[in-house]
Amino acid sequence: MSLEKDYFDKIYAKTELIDGDYNAKSHARYLFQILSLVEANVSSIADYGFGKGKLLYELLKLFRPAKVMALDSSEYAYNQLSKQKWVKDWNIDLSHKDLSQIVPPKKAFDLGVCNSVLQYVQDEDLETIFERLSYSCRFVYLHVPSREDYQKLKLQSDFKDPWAKKRPDRVYQDLVAKYFTRVSWGLLESKTLVDEELSPFFDSLYRS
Repeated sequence: MSLEKDYFDKIYAKTELIDGDYNAKSHARYLFQILSLVEANVSSIADYGFGKGKLLYELLKLFRPAKVMALDSSEYAYNQLSKQKWVKDWNIDLSHKDLSQIVPPKKAFDLGVCNSVLQYVQDEDLETIFERLSYSCRFVYLHVPSREDYQKLKLQSDFKDPWAKKRPDRVYQDLVAKYFTRVSWGLLESKTLVDEELSPFFDSLYRS
């Protein structure tokens, strides 16, 4: 599903509601601190669904990776971000592409970010995307609101997103369990790319 100007005009009208936008610095600091704590090297970052690009920008300032890739299915988002000077400064491999078109690179990225994106993809593409992400990144920072989350948002702040697919928690939980290991809040470790015995997140209590 491609999200164009009408989506951004409506959904981002109340920016205090958009996770990863108003609080992008907090997300970035959290990731930087926890990955630094376990001494996990992050020299490459991929953003799968960059949107307005705020979270990506904050991550780059902290991690200063040598290689950066970012894609989004929205032509509007792509055109807006490609005008930003910092995108050129970082020599970002920026593309207008759907997540279902992900091709795992020859050398996997250290960190992938997929924040509030998967609720917009088609049902038939969901598992393919999870599988390809597991081949593309050692760690993935994943957040996706479920049907239950949208119900809470509706009650708490009357937030509605007519573009999103409201899937049950279990749909995402099953796919995460199949392709990743949870190692912290929102942070997943690829079962495909990371040997559990060599993982920097070795505390078995927190691996699930």
